[in-house]
Amino acid sequence: MSTDPEAPTSASLICYNADNARSRALELTSALEGRLRTLLSEDSNGLRKEAFQESLSGLKSRALTPKTTIIVCGATGAGKSSLINALLGYDIVPTSCMRACTSLITEISYHNQDEYKAEIEFLTKDEWAVEVRLLLQDLEDSGGEELADEVEAARCKVQAVYPTLSLSSVSSSMTVEHVIAHESAVSPWLDKTVDVVKSDRSDFQTDLARYIESQDGPSDEATESMSPAYWPLIRQIRIWTKSDLLRCGAILVDLPGLGDSNPARNRVTQAFIAKADRFFIVAPITRAVDDKVARDLCGDVFKSQLQMNGKYHQDAITFIATKCDDVSCKEVVKGLKLAREPHYQQIESRLQASKHQLTVHEERKRSLEKLKRGLQGHLTLIDAPTPQVPLHASQIEQQLEGRAETLVENIVGKLSLSPTRSQSVVGHEHSSLKRDRESLSDTDDPPATKLQKLSDSTKAAIRAGPAATQQQLGSESASDDYSQLVELQRELDQVISAIQAASDRGEQAERDKLLYCTLRRSEWSKARLRAQFRTALDEIEDANADPDAMADSTRIRSDLPVFTVAARAFMDIQENADSDRLTSPFTESDTGIPALREWIQMVTLAAREEAAAKALVHLRDFARTVRGWVEGIPGVTLADREWLQARWRCEPSDTPEDDDESDEDDEDEDEEQQQDIRQVQLERYSQTPHAVVPSLLTAFHPIVGNIANDLSKRFEEELRDKWRNSAEEASSELVKASQDFVYKKRVAWSTYNATLRRNGVFTHDLNAILALPLTKRIAHAWTNVFKAKSLKGLKSEAATEIKTVLDAVVATMPKYLRPRAKELAAETLQTARYRLQDVQESVQVALEKKQREVSGALSPSIQEQLMDGYKEACDAVRGRGVFARQKKIFNDYLESKKATLFTDTADTVEEYLEEAAQAAGEALYIALEKIAKEVEVEISILWEGCPVKDDDDVKAGLAISDFLSEITEEVDRWLAAKDVSDKVARRPQP
Repeated sequence: MSTDPEAPTSASLICYNADNARSRALELTSALEGRLRTLLSEDSNGLRKEAFQESLSGLKSRALTPKTTIIVCGATGAGKSSLINALLGYDIVPTSCMRACTSLITEISYHNQDEYKAEIEFLTKDEWAVEVRLLLQDLEDSGGEELADEVEAARCKVQAVYPTLSLSSVSSSMTVEHVIAHESAVSPWLDKTVDVVKSDRSDFQTDLARYIESQDGPSDEATESMSPAYWPLIRQIRIWTKSDLLRCGAILVDLPGLGDSNPARNRVTQAFIAKADRFFIVAPITRAVDDKVARDLCGDVFKSQLQMNGKYHQDAITFIATKCDDVSCKEVVKGLKLAREPHYQQIESRLQASKHQLTVHEERKRSLEKLKRGLQGHLTLIDAPTPQVPLHASQIEQQLEGRAETLVENIVGKLSLSPTRSQSVVGHEHSSLKRDRESLSDTDDPPATKLQKLSDSTKAAIRAGPAATQQQLGSESASDDYSQLVELQRELDQVISAIQAASDRGEQAERDKLLYCTLRRSEWSKARLRAQFRTALDEIEDANADPDAMADSTRIRSDLPVFTVAARAFMDIQENADSDRLTSPFTESDTGIPALREWIQMVTLAAREEAAAKALVHLRDFARTVRGWVEGIPGVTLADREWLQARWRCEPSDTPEDDDESDEDDEDEDEEQQQDIRQVQLERYSQTPHAVVPSLLTAFHPIVGNIANDLSKRFEEELRDKWRNSAEEASSELVKASQDFVYKKRVAWSTYNATLRRNGVFTHDLNAILALPLTKRIAHAWTNVFKAKSLKGLKSEAATEIKTVLDAVVATMPKYLRPRAKELAAETLQTARYRLQDVQESVQVALEKKQREVSGALSPSIQEQLMDGYKEACDAVRGRGVFARQKKIFNDYLESKKATLFTDTADTVEEYLEEAAQAAGEALYIALEKIAKEVEVEISILWEGCPVKDDDDVKAGLAISDFLSEITEEVDRWLAAKDVSDKVARRPQP
């Protein structure tokens, strides 16, 4: 029975990529799971059921797309939200809600559903009460004085929630309870999570906007003018969408930064930074090349944080300059001296040529339009109806004077024709009209005076009326005039077309000029940004250099990725691709968005390829294991099976339940559980202590213990001594770090006061700044100590113990079964080696996670020790000179604490490090137990096979055996296709 009639029959027919491979592995795993369900339900071996179910769960997990968290960070107005929308290809992140858009933490992930979903998580009542309390204290301290921008932003958030409450006249009598109770519609949203799910994107945006727009909220009862805003109450927003960009596993996080007055949102921000895989630093191109931007965006605290988290490398940071379509050609041409470049000169020549052509054609157009008006006036004159009643001579004169202007224009127009044409039109009167033309053209007299100078014959013709004029000028005049008018209009149409063509050429030249200036500025900006970033990072490296670790490996050597993008131009192209409204000079490629999309695909590719390869290999090995169990080993006697089962088959007991009567502390219970995990494992298999699994666990325990002890020893030897030696030097820089925070960052008093009140965490983390003198000295040792040096021997040592147990199993086999047992043991050992590599990598991941947790504990530990200093400085007597008093009080407190601050912090960190070593040991015990179970399940087919009761079971067994063979063969073809793909990728490009 074929797994799939359309499955490729040859590796050459497979167009391999990681996503297709994982997708196919997941399909095959699901099919296999369905086939196994019935067989496992009839199997009496509980260990096999457990191991197979764990393997299936692991296979499905490995076949899922691995996640890559990308933090998009930048200052307000940097264009982060517009950038994310452009990357997704449609608007989903709000960009027009002013302060709301810049204050919300928004996480955007992929889901394979044709709907848009958002999960809006609100603050708890206690978290909101803390923010309101802090704000009231800030306002009370200000005494009505102007607040710094940061504190004013915090005030505006609370004012937005309570628009009818006057916070400007706040007094000590205004309590938190008073403020919160002021708006009854607000409290129900606290401690709440709201889901927004829509199949239509427009409906989704509308519903989402109701929660985050500044002037509206979820309540339909609130009046439009004074309704409360709900965005300040939101902790974070999670959005799921079926975007091709995110299909690769990328998770985009729009992060506002640390400038939030709410501690809860700051904690969310720190959590995202700790778990982030990549950082996209965003700034508008108009200020991105400023000398200070690179330092600000990769300052000491940020860089130190990345180092301590093990994320300080060129693959983790990408710089993105936005708003590249905001360009002044004049400034760019002057600044980059583009006027000297041949390509620019060619564009400018085209532009000047089009302008000259426009001038010539416009002048010709005006001349032709004047002729046209003359002809039309004359035709109006000769086509006018003949009056039925003769006019009196005086009336005729009055009429002539009244129509003088029109008559003069008509006559001049008629007489402006060529002499030949004039002759045909006016016949024998040509000579008289010629003189009249010259008279009319050569004088600036008023129209009435000009009429008086006309010849008598012309006047007579006019006085005789239109009919007589028609007769005098000739009956063929009207027909000829109409012909002339048609020719004139044709020429005029040609001139108008020429004007349009010249205008189009001019507009195209202008667009080419704008595009050229934009692209040249982008090229220049990329080079400058790379250079500035390099200089800034080198300066930080030199300033923070560990004297004992000056190796080049600690520096970022490769150029950091830099992209320049025009997000709004890209969206304009997308929205108007099929209309005539598109006037942008950019193509999609010119906007930089496609290149950035490709970069996101590339930075997630390594994880996807690794996951695909592991999914295929694990599926193949599992299919082989299941097939061996289904087919069994024929010829083994019942007596031998029973003896071997009694000797090697384990009977696991249920996991012991926790003692509910214990009154011990939770921390003591956790520590005891970590210490006794080995004993718990052995007790679980105590009924069969000589079976394969307990034998392996007994052999693994010394290995795990040695690794955990080695980690603890390394933490102690490589980090503790370094820490304590650096603490004394760092303490001498503590007060200076505090002073630099105020002076170098130009912190206003209200911001400083708000920072003290919030125990050091407001627009900046003062605790992290104060920790810098220490962290810059230990960063290298800190990063090194968490590397997997202690795990290097794990694979070989554990494999040796597995081989020893398998050899013991083979030694107990009957002679007729021993050759097959040796083959099976070798296959089992090979699979186990591969699994051990996975274990080593998973424990390293666990260590890195612990590394981020421990490094995240540094600032809170310092904060806890400085609580009294923050409070004492914040409570300083108000009035003139309060800023100076507060700084002195706090710096004096730092002076008093500098001898113990870092050493006491070391004690706290050492406890975390010991927990990290224990956590690594625990993770190893759990992972190795799974391997032990897999080893027994694979070797156990020597003494037991798939349960068979009747002929139907035999047929079912044969069918699933064929199915498993096909899975194995297909996976082998996929792996062969992967090898071919890898070779092509490594081939040098011409």
